[in-house]
Amino acid sequence: MRDSVSIRNITAQPMRSASWLRKSGANPAGDVTRFLPLWPQELSDRSCEGRKRLISVIERALREERQRGRAGDWAYDLARHAALYRMLKQERAALIELDTKQKTGRLTVNNKS
Repeated sequence: MRDSVSIRNITAQPMRSASWLRKSGANPAGDVTRFLPLWPQELSDRSCEGRKRLISVIERALREERQRGRAGDWAYDLARHAALYRMLKQERAALIELDTKQKTGRLTVNNKS
């Protein structure tokens, strides 16, 4: 009887080291400080303008990370790339939600007068 070793027989174990990436209710400010050079007052600004600035910083970092990946740079990190993308999606969704709340708030104020 021969011992057959094949790639098909190998099962992949789930990654446990990147559990902070899968947190559903993660604090975006905590994740942002891990990857982006931002001051605390920049992170605490949750206005539309503050969120737009944060989105632009995340977009710039994501662009740089993509360039590292495409160039085959040793400093490229797939987990960082995924986390930046996830943060960008969350911040964009929060900005859209904030915009809609402000627009509906203005409409109700205007309708009352």
